[in-house]
Amino acid sequence: MRRRQGRTEEATALLAQAEHHPLAVLCDAAIALERGDVADAADGAARYLRLIGEAGTERAPALELLVAAQVQAGRPQEATAAAGELRAIADAAATAPLLGAARQAEGRLHLAEGNLDGARVAFEDAVELLGRAGLPFETAWARVDMAGTLRALRRGDGARRELEARTLPSRSSGLLGGAPRRGASGEARRRGVERP
Repeated sequence: MRRRQGRTEEATALLAQAEHHPLAVLCDAAIALERGDVADAADGAARYLRLIGEAGTERAPALELLVAAQVQAGRPQEATAAAGELRAIADAAATAPLLGAARQAEGRLHLAEGNLDGARVAFEDAVELLGRAGLPFETAWARVDMAGTLRALRRGDGARRELEARTLPSRSSGLLGGAPRRGASGEARRRGVERP
């Protein structure tokens, strides 16, 4: 919760108290990714996956994080393997949150490969699925990815609409507003496309 609120120092202090718990490892990896440390993020996600073993749906958040880290690190083969496992989990569970996470991961792969139209469609699906599931943070992230893709497609109006729609309801949820920001993927960065 503290990480999502943007209170990273507090989150880090709390994580230090439970450093060996698998969820603490996963949260540490997410913080590393948000700070742009893709190597630590990938290592943390892989460690979480080792700790929980073949736990099915519990692997999904780390796989999604691993895709993002490997894409940003310019390692598409590793990202593809993680996205494939995430897709298999999502298909087996057939829930909107997992299907949305799988589509977002696939969008990131498309973006890394330079397939902007494939990325746009995947991110549209992710926004729809995550929004339908009532997940405002995850939907906001998908909108940020969508905005970056639309910007790369030179669809500035659409990108602005996505960024305007990403604002989180801070009063009703008691959380700080606004979606967090992430750095551009490795491929997007090379093409001069920065995520909002």
